[in-house]
Amino acid sequence: MNDQIMKVPLKLSQLSRLFARLEVLVVDDVLVARRNLKALLLQLGLEAERIYEASSLPEAVEVLESQRFHFLVLDYWIGTEKCVGMFDHLSRLDYDPVVLMMTSDLTADQILILKDKGVKDVLLKPLNLHAVSTAFNRQVGRAILVK
Repeated sequence: MNDQIMKVPLKLSQLSRLFARLEVLVVDDVLVARRNLKALLLQLGLEAERIYEASSLPEAVEVLESQRFHFLVLDYWIGTEKCVGMFDHLSRLDYDPVVLMMTSDLTADQILILKDKGVKDVLLKPLNLHAVSTAFNRQVGRAILVK
């Protein structure tokens, strides 16, 4: 059923309305990276007050427990920790946000492992509008089912 919903093509005006209501959590320890992604998301039509930021895994866990998100965008490395520790926490949530991964240096094998853990798409840094738009467009049908 969910796959059928996601295959329905959406018009640009419908996507704009959906994007405006999306709740997104961006997790990266680098402020510039978080702000760059936020700028790209704003260009896609997301509202600034619906884009949340966390600079560490503990902070991300705290935010995830206080609010539901359609999308969770994680950097692979947060400080000296790999974000894969976040997946144990995600499995305990009572909802299933769409998880996108940001990275600058993953191998194909590492990407496959992340896909097995539930990552829906991998964004390569430096990020650009086309890549972010493509990843969000591919997953927006799944994301609207989150809330």
